[in-house]
Amino acid sequence: CNDVYLFGHHGVLQSPGYPERTLENRFCKWRIQTTKGNRLRLMFHLFRVTEPYTRYTPLCHINYLEFGEKQIRSASMTINGQHNETASVRRFCDRAGKPTWILSENEFVDITFFSKIEPENHFWLSWANEGCGGDISSPMSVSVDAGKLITDAATYECTWKITAPIGMRVLFLIEKLSIFEISEGCTGSDSEQFAGLAFYSGTSNRTGSAQKVLCASSTASNYTSHTNELFVKFKIPSRLAKPDANKLIMKGEVSFVQPKTGDECGAIIESINFFFNQ
Repeated sequence: CNDVYLFGHHGVLQSPGYPERTLENRFCKWRIQTTKGNRLRLMFHLFRVTEPYTRYTPLCHINYLEFGEKQIRSASMTINGQHNETASVRRFCDRAGKPTWILSENEFVDITFFSKIEPENHFWLSWANEGCGGDISSPMSVSVDAGKLITDAATYECTWKITAPIGMRVLFLIEKLSIFEISEGCTGSDSEQFAGLAFYSGTSNRTGSAQKVLCASSTASNYTSHTNELFVKFKIPSRLAKPDANKLIMKGEVSFVQPKTGDECGAIIESINFFFNQ
């Protein structure tokens, strides 16, 4: 469980051995990361990290869950049944406070878990992206709101993984895209230098080749997928954003539509007398 990298809009993390008694000493490190310009919200569903101590023992000296320095924007925790919100605490245990949720300062958090002697020490948390992007499985509105992104981020990045029912197509309607024209990196080939709004077949940009790319402001533009899956990536240097009075950089709508004539593939074949000769 050491130096594990977790990337995505959402996920779950549990201490090794959860929820069973774990006799081995545990020292683990994880990094959780989301897309650039966004934050992570961690929700704790269980937290029990105790340690043997005397009145001279420092808080969370032996057993603890710790976050990287200056990585917590705000945190809510309970101490003796009382709720408290803080940004200064980054090492947690039962005596110092049990976290209920944590909001990251940037798009990643580094987590260290150390426990020995106490076999019932465990935690269970889930995380979700706060900003833009996500997984979509039903028609809905989408947007890129500068007010929800990290103000001083160098890059704004949002990705949507969209899945329609089998046999349907994804229609991504852009009501408004407000950006300065991109002169570099706005190509159909995905790379670290990519900038723009791109549409990919499937549930990721793994192919590296976009079906359509927008490099400037646009209104009433749209893209329809050729299967029931679509991956959309928006990534620009933050200096190229032109948010409106409501801080919106992009506003759109996702809907599911029937395929156009000629765009279908596959069928059901029935035959009473069917023989296959090798």
